[in-house]
Amino acid sequence: MRSFFHAGAAASLALSSIALSSIATGCGGGGSRGGAFGASASTGAPSSSASGLTITSAERLPVAVLGESYRETLAVTGGSAPYSWSVTSGLLPAGVALGPDGTLTGTPTSQVTTSFRARATDATGKLVEADLVLEVRPAAAFTVTALPVGSLTVPYSVQLDVTGGAPPYTFSIASGTCASGLALSTTGLLSGTPTADGSFSFTVRAESPRSTVTQFYVLDVTVAPPTSGGPPPASGCG
Repeated sequence: MRSFFHAGAAASLALSSIALSSIATGCGGGGSRGGAFGASASTGAPSSSASGLTITSAERLPVAVLGESYRETLAVTGGSAPYSWSVTSGLLPAGVALGPDGTLTGTPTSQVTTSFRARATDATGKLVEADLVLEVRPAAAFTVTALPVGSLTVPYSVQLDVTGGAPPYTFSIASGTCASGLALSTTGLLSGTPTADGSFSFTVRAESPRSTVTQFYVLDVTVAPPTSGGPPPASGCG
């Protein structure tokens, strides 16, 4: 009887040891799971799972454009409003600042890409942090600054484009008159068949939600020269 009791006790102790080991492993696994994007335990800021807060703004913020006004509001969910925002490390582009309401505003003064850590604190003192990136791109500019000469009744096509800024762009005639028979598409294609000769001046606007640029053009349309095999040109002598 005695040996049977000892064997049973040993088995019971072994099972208890396995159960405790499983519990310890489960706790460790749960503790290793990450929380909200950018949350860092090394800073002392709790993850979203611990604080109930989550910064939902994308890591790479909408781009800013050199010399153009910028405005973007950071977003957080969970916790209790109102929220207070601050930058705890890193740098914002020169000319841009983060307000306590979570709004990034300003006019960038240099072309640069910076990273920074933003902190959101709710009304009860709970907080969460996220690492964010803001890129400042060069000012937008048209790649075509002068139009080729067109010819009367001859098909004409020029693709306008913009570099820099924050694409995609929508193109339109801002002022002036395009040559009769030509039209500008929203993608920047100037095309058609001129139906009148002369000199036509107009301004094209390229616009996106975060960037706008204009370009002035003069388009000369001349009378088309005779095609090969056609009648000879009239004599200027009369």
